[in-house]
Amino acid sequence: MLMGFTIPNTEYKTAKFIIEDSSKIEIFASTNVNTIDCFLQFESVSPKLDIVYTENGNTIKFKKAQLKMANSCFDCGNKMINKDLLKMLDTDNNPHIYLNLKEVSLNSYTQNSATALISITMAGVTREAPLDLEIDKDRQLRTKGCLSLNLKDFEIDPPKKAMGLVAVQNEITINLDLIMKPVSE
Repeated sequence: MLMGFTIPNTEYKTAKFIIEDSSKIEIFASTNVNTIDCFLQFESVSPKLDIVYTENGNTIKFKKAQLKMANSCFDCGNKMINKDLLKMLDTDNNPHIYLNLKEVSLNSYTQNSATALISITMAGVTREAPLDLEIDKDRQLRTKGCLSLNLKDFEIDPPKKAMGLVAVQNEITINLDLIMKPVSE
């Protein structure tokens, strides 16, 4: 019996990008009293992003596409909250948050949307999650997306203050707005 099959393109390509300072990564959390907004200070992050990828139709698979962010580069607008964030993320043992782009499936109906599969590592625990993206390709690559995560999935106990009267909720939101310019070699 003769069977037909196709061999996917496994030729890897490389690309280099510079992440613009106007990019934003924000972590939003809620307590039973108020909200907490923490912003990544991009001037403290290496702006270079080297990626290795392969394309197969509307799907791009990544072998290397990692954004490494020091926990200490997040500013929550208050020294006590910054300290609580660093403790919650187990910064002494796990000083970074990692975002790894695994795969992007481009929407065949619109040219400015895609679904990405990412892995995120916080407090030493890695989980995969889908992320819907808006893509703007005018002179640069801009990706925008919103990711909802449960802290318990990362084995993180939400902090409590004032003998438990103020407690961070389990659900956090990470908003991404990355603006990247390709760098020619």
